[in-house]
Amino acid sequence: MVWPRLNNHPPTHQELAIMINASRETVTRAFQLLFLHKVLVREGTALRLTQPVLLKDIAEGRADPPKA
Repeated sequence: MVWPRLNNHPPTHQELAIMINASRETVTRAFQLLFLHKVLVREGTALRLTQPVLLKDIAEGRADPPKA
């Protein structure tokens, strides 16, 4: 599934951290785990969500987040 690019200036890890009241390091670790488990993949400068159902289940507490 390919999602359209919605923003030419995606938020930085720091900006995301501020939005969710977390540290930048926590956001970076979360992204690293999502990449490691192929939930997200990089395509050039874009990110592709490869497992949207899993990510939704994690967000809604129906699945455990991936472990390192």
